[in-house]
Amino acid sequence: MGCCPNGLLKTALDEIQVMMQLLAAVLLLLAPVLPCPSPQCSCGIREDGDSYIYCARRGLTEVPRFQSSPVVYGELVLSHNRISSLAADAFAGLRVRRLLLDDNSLNGSAMSALAPLSDTLEELSVDLPGGHSLPPLANLLGLQQLRVRLLNVRRMEAVFPRSLKSLSLEECQLEFVSSEALQGLHLLDLSLSHNRLSAVPVGALQSQSDLRELHLGFNSIESVHARSFSGLASLRVLSLEHNGVSVLSSGWLDGLAQLDTLNLQYNALTSASLPALSGLSSLRRLHLAYNAIESVPVLEGLSSLVELNLESNLISSVSALRLPALETLLLSKNHLHSLPADVFSSLPRLRTLSLDGNPLSLLSPWAFRSVSLHSLSLRSCGLASDQLVSLTVQSELRTLNLAGNRLGPVLPDMFSSLRALSSLDLSENGLSSLPPLPASLRRLSVRVNRLSWLDGCVVRRLSALDLAENPLQCDCAISAVLDWLQNQPLLRPQLNWRCRSGLPLANVSVQCAPVQCEPSPTAIVLPSAAASSANVTTVSPTTSMLHLRVTGLSATSDSIQVLWEATSDDRVQGFLVSHRALGQPRPARSELLHPSARDHILARLLPDTEYVVCVSMVLGERQLGACEPAATRPRADPQVLGRQMEQSSVAVGAALGVGVLLVLVILGALLLVRKRRKMPPKQEEARYVEERRLRAAPPKLSPPKELYLDPVQLWQHDYQEVEHVYEVPTKLTWNESVII
Repeated sequence: MGCCPNGLLKTALDEIQVMMQLLAAVLLLLAPVLPCPSPQCSCGIREDGDSYIYCARRGLTEVPRFQSSPVVYGELVLSHNRISSLAADAFAGLRVRRLLLDDNSLNGSAMSALAPLSDTLEELSVDLPGGHSLPPLANLLGLQQLRVRLLNVRRMEAVFPRSLKSLSLEECQLEFVSSEALQGLHLLDLSLSHNRLSAVPVGALQSQSDLRELHLGFNSIESVHARSFSGLASLRVLSLEHNGVSVLSSGWLDGLAQLDTLNLQYNALTSASLPALSGLSSLRRLHLAYNAIESVPVLEGLSSLVELNLESNLISSVSALRLPALETLLLSKNHLHSLPADVFSSLPRLRTLSLDGNPLSLLSPWAFRSVSLHSLSLRSCGLASDQLVSLTVQSELRTLNLAGNRLGPVLPDMFSSLRALSSLDLSENGLSSLPPLPASLRRLSVRVNRLSWLDGCVVRRLSALDLAENPLQCDCAISAVLDWLQNQPLLRPQLNWRCRSGLPLANVSVQCAPVQCEPSPTAIVLPSAAASSANVTTVSPTTSMLHLRVTGLSATSDSIQVLWEATSDDRVQGFLVSHRALGQPRPARSELLHPSARDHILARLLPDTEYVVCVSMVLGERQLGACEPAATRPRADPQVLGRQMEQSSVAVGAALGVGVLLVLVILGALLLVRKRRKMPPKQEEARYVEERRLRAAPPKLSPPKELYLDPVQLWQHDYQEVEHVYEVPTKLTWNESVII
């Protein structure tokens, strides 16, 4: 017989492989009726269609005996047992793609028993506690993913099959990686976390141009030099968390043009030691939490950044952030004392914001005006309810966490504009009542407060509720809560909710008339007093809807005029108008205004100051309130006013001077014209002729000894010009009729 051509042989082998796979699929469909390869394990098919043999947590000390099977199983799980060795034929007749041997007591020499799996094994995960060398795995020619833990090797050498694409050596006491350790490999993922590396293994990484993920966390790398990763042109993820890194040389990220995620959490970085992270146009996630950064780092050019984590640093201002694509900003546990107006205006796409644990004493009413948030967390920020007026513009907010503040009492209209809110946490706020909550709410936590009842219309809509540690009034005031618990059979036995009397809520039963629910986002519901007994109460609650809304604010430099509209009702005893400047611990309240009042002027305010103005409708012991932000106008600087007055005075003086000069010129011209009009024409002609004659040939005159001037002659001569005067007369005699 002649041999088949290579092409035909390959085609035949492919067809046989397809047939085997079809057979395996049929056998898997019959898995419920076919026995597993070992009675000590269980078999099945996962949701993704992959088959498995599950032998974990069986207390096994050796690998069970498996019957030969043509099925290629997707996974064999032998984790969490006490297997200390592998027999040479432990896997004979078995075909699997993924083998999990974690949390056993194997050593490296046991890996030779994997030879029967060399044709099908693609992924191996194994713990080798106490082993002093890497196991020989070069014979596993199809192995693509390898995860080894708990070795005790200080040096990493080349012992890996060339087919490997993902390598993880964690908790192996590695101190050094030789330059040849990764030669011939084309890794896509490398993890050397939880070791003792003191420097980036630059030499070993130079050959890994295809590497996409590099994890070097939980080592002792304190500094990273320039171009340490220059050979990793395809790198997408770089993790250096928990290293104590304090020095990052300029240019340390050179060559990482495709970097998507950078993790530098839990290090010793400061603002001075953190170089500018600019030019990484592809970077989308940056984690800098738990460092000692005093100010927001320079992040120019990060046009693709969507997530920034700066939690647990020393940051006191966020005004320097200018990231057009940022969607998530985490700033919890910093030193932020204030959030000025429009502080997030340079983050137009911000959707998730966390500010937990910041001492926010100055929160501008316009702090969140320029963003449209979906999730906001202000846990443990020391906020009062009137400091949260800025939330009224967040109509798209879905999740809000206000736990651990000092909100009580909550303003009745605080959540009325949050039409999309689905999750709200008001725990640990000392609340004795809740304001109207939006109809969209589905999850509510009010644990550790002073609540005695809940609005039944709100409870009916909830899918999750936490009422622990509240002095509940166990009567019809919480009938809706009891009805809600009836629909939570798995949750009810686990709850530790108690009545004010100490009786467990699970033991309470009441019979009440149904509560009528009317949607009104700005209404406060006043429940009628209900008689109660130990376990059974019958009462029909009544409700009354009242409305209040601030309609206008008009400000000067030292006053604000407040206008409002409200429902007229006989129960209204009057109105209170309060105001609080940012930074003031307590608001200032007006005297009780008449029930018909609809405006009020707040006087003697500070100029150029942001205020929160609230109007409260007094209804006995309850109040219905509405708040709005306002700001007084700036007062002009006295020096500027002085300069303006000085300039005005100079201008007025100059104008007056010019006017006086014009008047004098006009008067002089008028006098000259009048004088010429009075002179006879003949005399003027004679004078003109005489002047011409004198200029042509001036006569030689001897100086007179005595000059007599007649008044008529004086008028006629009118100061004739004499060019040659030889002697100044010593005596001038005037006619007595001349009047000087």
